[in-house]
Amino acid sequence: MSQTQAKVMQYLPVAFAIFQVFLPTGLIVYYATQAIIRIAQQAYITRRLGLLLLIVFGSSFLVYNLAALSGDPLEELRLSTQPNAKQLLAQMTRELQLNVPPPARYFLWLKGVITGDLGQARDGHPVWETISHAIPVT
Repeated sequence: MSQTQAKVMQYLPVAFAIFQVFLPTGLIVYYATQAIIRIAQQAYITRRLGLLLLIVFGSSFLVYNLAALSGDPLEELRLSTQPNAKQLLAQMTRELQLNVPPPARYFLWLKGVITGDLGQARDGHPVWETISHAIPVT
């Protein structure tokens, strides 16, 4: 054994003792840092999801109300000369909830979307049925 090796062997127990003292501290710092990073990531993700919901809600509210204000969906029926036009007009107004202001109608629509009721298409079939038939093709 050389002299250098002997000195290393002499200080090895001291180095090992120092390693035993500082290793747990290093692990504590490491795990504490990892926990702080995880909390920061969760806060970031939560903030981003909150902004996503706000943007989706705001844009759908805006688009729905702009579409509602774009024109009268029953204009053709109002100009009709059919003898039962008044009864059809009253019935369609109730069915389409056109007697409710557009912002309130949006929340009725939103409630339906959340519960899975997307309403009916113009042909009378449920919208969800139409979408479900188109999904495999897409």
